[in-house]
Amino acid sequence: DVDPSFVKLTQSLFKSGNFIECAPFPPTAYAAGSFDLVFAYSVFSHLSEKATLAWMSEFERILKPGGVVAFTTRHESFFDFCEWAAAQEDTSPYLQALGALFPDMAKVRQAFRDGQFIHGNSHGVGGGGPRDGSFYGETWIPEAYVRRGFGTRFEYVAGYFDGSKYDQACFVMRKPG
Repeated sequence: DVDPSFVKLTQSLFKSGNFIECAPFPPTAYAAGSFDLVFAYSVFSHLSEKATLAWMSEFERILKPGGVVAFTTRHESFFDFCEWAAAQEDTSPYLQALGALFPDMAKVRQAFRDGQFIHGNSHGVGGGGPRDGSFYGETWIPEAYVRRGFGTRFEYVAGYFDGSKYDQACFVMRKPG
């Protein structure tokens, strides 16, 4: 994680030193072909397109042939939450910022449906501290983009969303091998 306090908390909770702080952009210190699996839970729901592409390249480098990367990202239904947030009065600064993130929600939804990578940030959504607006915000990556944007480095395996279980979509990609 980019946040040293989250790393420290995770190390404490899991009683493990296997959690380390990383920079917002790669590279990592891991050797090429070191891992069979990379899992990014609620990471790509926040990264800019530049950061996403950089991390996917790094994951390709550190995965063994046949290795798998699984990640979550905002689902289209989170646009509904943004619209709800926009209609609220006297809410938290985050909800206010989230509600104001996209002035034309219909246009953004259409761009998502057209397969475009959607990332927005503003004061209040950028995360603050080590999660600054240069790479951090709210992100939606549609399946069409995943298939196009990562297809040259990874084989698309599957996508999954079940709003009754979790509010993010999950994608699984495999490094050819």
